[in-house]
Amino acid sequence: MEAEWYSPKREQITHFGIRERKFYTFEIAPEAYWFYYKEPTLDVKSDGVMYGGRAIYTQRFAENPINFRAEGRFAAGKVNYDGFLSDNTPHQDSGTDWTVETQGLFGYDWKFGETTFTPFAGGGFRYLKDLLESANAYERDVMYLYTPAGRFI
Repeated sequence: MEAEWYSPKREQITHFGIRERKFYTFEIAPEAYWFYYKEPTLDVKSDGVMYGGRAIYTQRFAENPINFRAEGRFAAGKVNYDGFLSDNTPHQDSGTDWTVETQGLFGYDWKFGETTFTPFAGGGFRYLKDLLESANAYERDVMYLYTPAGRFI
């Protein structure tokens, strides 16, 4: 099967019955997930349920197979800590964690018959704030940059 250039011709019928091409999408959705972290060399773990939302904007450029996608996400939740203090005293605690994440992706649409294959790559940033509640606790900020790569089908 030979690959061909893909130009998205997404048509949408409006409430007036007029067909129009749609070269962008905007999605927003709630999300919930289980957060789990375990220190690889110590007997320390954090876990809890995080609740939040996600927004995604995808732009296709007319007859061009190149596309852009921007994503944003926020979540917060109660997290339990089970580990040790600096003097090796066992310690359990809880607190509110929150996280924010953004990423930008560039993709290229290839069409194989009725299937569209879109490899992508981009850049992202994730930030996690860990706020335990006891007097023996500490705040932890985790920030990192990453390079997402993959494909959409």
